[in-house]
Parts: sequence; structure tokens; C-alpha cells
Amino acid sequence: MEDANGIGDAGDPGCGDTMRLYIRVEDDIIKDVSFKICGCVAALASASITTVLVKGKTINEVLVITNKDISDALDGLPEHG
Repeated sequence: MEDANGIGDAGDPGCGDTMRLYIRVEDDIIKDVSFKICGCVAALASASITTVLVKGKTINEVLVITNKDISDALDGLPEHG
């Protein structure tokens, strides 16, 4: 995202998944969000649902989103094997 004013990195060193999340914030509201990912299907699904969970919310609202919230939004994720 060329006009991002926030960029964050996340990943799982154990399996090698990496994600970079881009957000554009205006008046404390996340107006746009996108990501680049290198990882498995579960990582891709997690990144995708994260965009749905954060868009249109305030920074304070998204700071409390947990990994469990993301997993629950996907109706669960596979266990690490």
C-alpha cells in the first residue's frame, strides 16, 4: 500500500511464516488495510480475516484483538504439527 501510514511485521519463527501489515489511518480510524505474506494457508487466512476485523475500527479497538479472536473468526485453525 503506497499511502500506508502504519506498517507492522508479524510471524512465527518456528514455521517460517512472515507477514507485513499495512494500514492507512485517518482521524484515528483504520480506513484501509492490506498485507503481504509468506506462509501456509492458515497464515494467509489469518492475515485475510485480520483485514476484515480491523478495517473501520479505531486504533484502540484493534489493539485488543487477540490471536484467539482471529482464530474464532475463522471457526478455528489447525494445530501445529
